[in-house]
Parts: sequence; C-alpha cells; structure tokens
Amino acid sequence: MRWFFRLPLFWQIQLSGWLVYTVGSYPLKVYAFQTYEAALIVSLYREPFGLLLSTGLREIYRRIDRRQISWVRISGLVFFASLLCGAVDTWLGGMLMSAFGLKPGAEGAPVTMGIFCFRAILFVAWSLLYFWIKAWHEARERELRLSRAETRQREAELQMLRAQINPHFLFNALNTVIAGLNREQVVLQSVVQGLADYLRYALAHRNADRVPLGEEFDAIVHYLTVEKARFGADLQIETKIEEGLRETPVPGILLQPLVENALKHGWQSAEPPLHLRLQVRRNGQHGVEIEVANTGAWIVPQPTPRHGVGGAGLENIRRRLELLYPGQHAFEVGPREGWVVARISLAETNGALPHA
Repeated sequence: MRWFFRLPLFWQIQLSGWLVYTVGSYPLKVYAFQTYEAALIVSLYREPFGLLLSTGLREIYRRIDRRQISWVRISGLVFFASLLCGAVDTWLGGMLMSAFGLKPGAEGAPVTMGIFCFRAILFVAWSLLYFWIKAWHEARERELRLSRAETRQREAELQMLRAQINPHFLFNALNTVIAGLNREQVVLQSVVQGLADYLRYALAHRNADRVPLGEEFDAIVHYLTVEKARFGADLQIETKIEEGLRETPVPGILLQPLVENALKHGWQSAEPPLHLRLQVRRNGQHGVEIEVANTGAWIVPQPTPRHGVGGAGLENIRRRLELLYPGQHAFEVGPREGWVVARISLAETNGALPHA
C-alpha cells in the first residue's frame, strides 16, 4: 500500500472515494438487478467509468481561475458538465447492460430518467466536493507558505542578532590581548587560550539554533578566563551549574551578553574587587533559571540605536527570547540585596525546551 500514499492527494481521494461509493452502492444494485452476479458486473464497469468521467471533469475544473470567474458562472458550468456526464454515463451504461444481457427489475423511460438524474446528481456532488477540497488544500498551502516565510524571517533576525554579538565579543577580547602584550608570557598565554576555546565553540555552533547548556556554560568560563587574566585580583568570579542541566538545549551565545553587561556596568559602579556570580539551576520541576549577578549599583540602561554594536546588549537578549520562547520565558534585570542581578527563566515541556 505504500504506492498509494505516494500518489498525489487528488488520486488518493479519487480512488478512495469511488471505492467507497462502489462498495456502498452495491446493495442497491443487488436490489435493482435481483442477483449478486449482475450487481457485481454493473459495479465493475459502471463505477470505473464514473471515475474516468470525473477525472475528465477535473481536467476542466483545474483550468478555471476562480479569481477571474464568478461563483455563479462556475456553478452554471458545474451544472452543465454534470448533466452531460450523467447523460453519457446513462447512455453507455445502457449499452453495456444490453451487451451483457442485464436488465433491472423495472424498465422504461421513467427508470432511465431516474438513473440519469441519480448519476447527474452524483457528478454534481463530486464537483462540489472537488472545489471544497481544492479550496481547503489551497488555504492550507497558503498557511504553510506564510509559516515558512515567517520562520525564514525569524531565523534571519536571529542570525542578525547573533552576528551582532560575536564581533562585539571578538573586539573586546582582542583589546584584552593587546593590553596584555607587555605582561608576562604565561599570563598572555591563558588569555589567548581562553579566546581560542571560546571562538572554537562559537564556530562549531554558528548554525545551531540551540546548544547544550553545559557547552554554553563552559564557553563562558573560557570567556571569563580572558577577563580574569586582564584584571587579575580586581575581578573575583564564581560559577556554578546544577547537575543534570548540562544537556538541556538553550539558544547559543546566551550567557556571554549577560556576563559582558555585568562586567561593563560593574566596573562603572563598584569598587575593586568586582565580584561576578554566574549560576545555572533548575526552576521548578521542568525549567531552567540562569542568573548573572555583579556587585555595584544599578545603572538604568540608556536607549541604544537600532543598529550597530549597541544592539548587542540586553535588548538583543530580550528580542531573541521573545522570538524563541514566546510566552514561555521571563527576563528581569535590576538591583537585589546589594547586587545587580540579571535573571532568565526558560520554560521546559516534557524534559525538552521548545524548538524554534
């Protein structure tokens, strides 16, 4: 039966519909011809011929542009075509019954007219069903095309947002390397190694919508290695991820903007040493909570331009979360008990975070 499901939708419905009609109308033919054999013979030639005529109707209907022809004119065409098919079907059916020597229990002009009306109504019903299914199929195709277009637009926006983040980090990291050129080689080596590890991660997942949370966490630890080498004892770092969350899928390059923002504003408002805390823990039974906190005072973010490096901050994160987790996330930033805390809560369903 696999061949059947490889057929176009029209042929699946066409063959199934006529088969169901053949089986369903068989008892009526037994009643009309009084024998099972005669009813079987009539079914075997009449219904395949009905299938052939309805296929011809389809060839006519598929050439109709419903945007240029009114439904009134289409209805007139359907009525005329169905009458014609009913007449042809009745005439050829009568000839074949005569050739096989088959006669129904009652004969005469009223019986012939009754058969003609029944077959014409059958073709009218087939035509209406054809246009209904075609309209449904076209509406479904439009929805799919719209959905694909929206998905492509969303993917393009996400790629743009990520593209804003990666060069921003690279710019800062290279400045860190330059600042460390006059230091001891072993210090500079840790900076370059941390940068290399982070860039390796970014390249490996550049096309991934989501990455394992553990890999994202390790990548940000490499990033903090660069910052720690730059600031030394003036920067105190604490990182922790709860067991069992490392395989949880999250958007790539999610933690780095949070940490970068904490460092940037922390240096502006805190006395050294600056304390930075990164914690990843489970939120309830099914969910993940990411928290980045720094010492210092809360600085109200200033409006940033729509384009440029400024777009790679908190609004960038907020927009990505809205695209990837509509109605299934929370993002808050503000002062809390002497710290400035950025917290992201992501919903989780049946152990897997929602996909884009």
